[in-house]
This record gives sequence, C-alpha cells and structure tokens, in this order.
Amino acid sequence: MNRECSVEPARKERRSKLENERILYSACPLCDSADIPPLVKIDCTGHAMWREPLEPFISWLKCGQCEHIFTEGYFTDAALDVLFGDTQRRQVVGTDMELQRNTSAKMVERVVNTLGLPDGRLWLDVGFGNGSLLMTANEFGFDVFGVDLRENNVADIGNYGIPAYHGTLGRAVQNVAFKSKPSVISMADVVEHEPFPRDVLRCARSLINEPGLLLISMPNASAPLWAT
Repeated sequence: MNRECSVEPARKERRSKLENERILYSACPLCDSADIPPLVKIDCTGHAMWREPLEPFISWLKCGQCEHIFTEGYFTDAALDVLFGDTQRRQVVGTDMELQRNTSAKMVERVVNTLGLPDGRLWLDVGFGNGSLLMTANEFGFDVFGVDLRENNVADIGNYGIPAYHGTLGRAVQNVAFKSKPSVISMADVVEHEPFPRDVLRCARSLINEPGLLLISMPNASAPLWAT
C-alpha cells in the first residue's frame, strides 16, 4: 500500500483538533511595524520537540523596519499543551547535573562579583530546564525560585527542595507571594520564545530589585551558524 495514502488521512483527522494552532501576527512584536514579509518556510518534523497534530512546517517573517525575525504566529494554549507534553532529555531536571554545574558556577560567580555575596538575595530563573542554574545559585547561598512551562519540571525541581511555579513570568507575578523582590532574574533561551518579548522584559524590569541583574541569552543572528 502506498505509504502516503495510508498515513495522510489519519494525519488530517488529528490536525483538525488544532485548527487554530497559532495566532497570527499583524505587526512586528518588537516595533509594531506592519512591514513583515515572509522570509522562509522550514520543515520542522525532524526536531525532537515536534509531534502530531502540530503543523509540519514553520513560516518565518522578517520585519522590514527593525529586522526582527519571528514566526508568523504564536502558539495557542492547546498547541502548547501538545508541545510540552514531552520534555527533551537535556531539559529534564537533574540531567548532566555535575557537567552543567561547571557552566552555571561561572554565571553565578559573575553575578557575585557584580552584586556581592548572596546574603539572602532571591534568584528567579525563568524557564529553568534541567535546574542546574537554580541548584548552583542555591549552593552559592542565594534564595532561589523557578518558573517553567513544563509541569513535570516544576514537580521534579520541588523534589530538590526548590520552589517553582508552573506558568509564565507574568502569571507568577500575579499569583506568587515572593519573600522579597528578586535581585537576579535569569532567562536563558527564553525571550526568543515569548510571543511579545517587550512585555516579558518589562515585567522582569518591574519585578527586579535595586540593585539587581537581569541575565538573558538568546540566538544571535550575526553568528556564522545562522547563515547555514
């Protein structure tokens, strides 16, 4: 039997449950420009996070004003439930803990060199993944708190005695009574996944203590790998 004929009908039936997988942008989420022509369409079925009934292709746009590159729309809650139904091994709490601890320690040391000794300061890590940075910051003497979209990760980090909230930073601000304003907020590979990056950055800015540090990492479009 032809493989395409045997697979495609079932695939279409499953996708019908996610007809509104993305909410499309009408303007650039960074500068609000309506000049957002298509850039490229990529097959994402080879990515470890992809699974049916998600669409197999992602369409990317590029803002003609600020050159921000982003997907044509952001995921609905239903699509996020599918996407986060599983966790990549590298993002499972405790994975490669000692190996990642070396990298995390360098980050924490730079914070200490800038702010001084932890002295009960709160470190808030958004999208904490395997938990290495939270655990290492706690080891240095920071009070720590995590925020993550993966419910399993929140439960797992709790087994290490670290409190966490399942959801977004904005919802955490509304629903969590922090002991103090965080002196450090870290978002490693998080901002580029936010539907509206300015909002989450403004939220972090309003929450952070003075003096405080906001740590952000994200893909760099000027890197050689981007061109490939």
